[in-house]
Amino acid sequence: MMKPAAVGIDVGGTKTLCVLVDKHFRELARAKFKTVAEEGRDRFTRDLTLAVESLSRTARERGFEIVGVGIGCAGTVDENELRIKISPNLMALENYPIGKYLRKVVKAKITIGNDVQVGIHAEHQLGAAKGCSPVLGVFFGTGVGGAAIINKRIYTGACGFGGQVGSLVAQPVGGPEAALSHGIIDRIASKSAIARANTVRPRGACSRLDANNSTIVRASAEYFCCPVSFASLSKLRALTLLPAGSTPS
Repeated sequence: MMKPAAVGIDVGGTKTLCVLVDKHFRELARAKFKTVAEEGRDRFTRDLTLAVESLSRTARERGFEIVGVGIGCAGTVDENELRIKISPNLMALENYPIGKYLRKVVKAKITIGNDVQVGIHAEHQLGAAKGCSPVLGVFFGTGVGGAAIINKRIYTGACGFGGQVGSLVAQPVGGPEAALSHGIIDRIASKSAIARANTVRPRGACSRLDANNSTIVRASAEYFCCPVSFASLSKLRALTLLPAGSTPS
């Protein structure tokens, strides 16, 4: 008898990671590829298909049957149509029917959700936030994402992105460059923002970077993550003050 397994897919702005797990959520295999959205959805579809086919073969060889596929993607998704609607870092995948292509590869139930919301849901059910409420999760990637758990449920808010700290304004903390980018956390402390800022160095900075790498990295982290600390503490304080059973506005 085949043992049940599931595939989790994280569609990120930089890379897409696919993981095969057993019923105890132990990793059995993984496959990843560069998202390369600028090369179009045909390239993405090909790479996604190859990755999931590889995991499907591994599952069969080890006596597993894939019974479910879960997809997390930045931005807005259509859970019923299994479609990526709008993703800020994946413009080429706008209105992309990812479920349609996955159904050609694996015959299993497929679900899709916002990547940060499904991530904090997993932490609340199985990880560091298990048994805690309220919970605020902040994820650093191509952008800065946030999600909240209130009364043991994902809080979506009026626009579907409750707990999203990446769009909070931190201009007084972010400095003049942040002001030019409207001062939001996402454009101050995301991996892409930090990378851009640290590639602009005066002549001779490379030798200093080699000699004092740890100091520079630590200073950069403190500077860029300071706005996130303020924003997260403010948001978490607001969540903590909510009385039990209340519904946030």
